[in-house]
Amino acid sequence: MFLEVIGATGAAPVKPDPRAVMHRIDPIFGQGRRDDALMVGDTGADMAFARAIGVASCWVSYGYGRPEDLRRLQPTLTAASLRDVAAHALETKAPT
Repeated sequence: MFLEVIGATGAAPVKPDPRAVMHRIDPIFGQGRRDDALMVGDTGADMAFARAIGVASCWVSYGYGRPEDLRRLQPTLTAASLRDVAAHALETKAPT
């Protein structure tokens, strides 16, 4: 279901800095595949990163972010459970 989970390591840029795409995402998935990506997160930095790199966002409401702050950021999707995240992922276009 998930091709990769990417975390902050080393000195490369981190979210919400869009340069993180060049250092962490493009080497794994290649360039130009943004329509296949879904940024799943629970903070404003996660939603800002999704917007900065042009991908859909899924706010997990069971995480650390404050609901009133995250709703203002207008995520593409909202998930109340890991099951919801899986359902959203399955609904997205599969990579080719």
